[in-house]
Amino acid sequence: MYDYFNGKIASLDPTAVTIECGGVGYHLQISLHTYGQLKDKSTFRLFAHHVVREDAQLLFGFAEEGERYMFRELLNVSGVGASTARIVLSSMTAGQLRNVIASGDIISLQKVKGLALRPLKGL
Repeated sequence: MYDYFNGKIASLDPTAVTIECGGVGYHLQISLHTYGQLKDKSTFRLFAHHVVREDAQLLFGFAEEGERYMFRELLNVSGVGASTARIVLSSMTAGQLRNVIASGDIISLQKVKGLALRPLKGL
């Protein structure tokens, strides 16, 4: 399990970063919020989450532990995969997502591109 990567930013775009650690470049997918925190830096620590699928192994990077925590919580939701979780966290910060969930603000969640919400029975 990877916990974090601390190194030089070799390349950066709004969806991914390559961070060089000990002579090895690691490609991590990132949210727009993490991108915003990285874009003016040359070195940085990224908290990591490693996804192993049948067809791929993916690394996701987060500027803050709170964002990684919310990413992992989203992965526990039925039907939400890593790409969708990253899109949600690109649409709002981890703190905003926490508030949206706590308040039951379905409207804000429905605004997230690619997030299909089914109506709850009985509501």
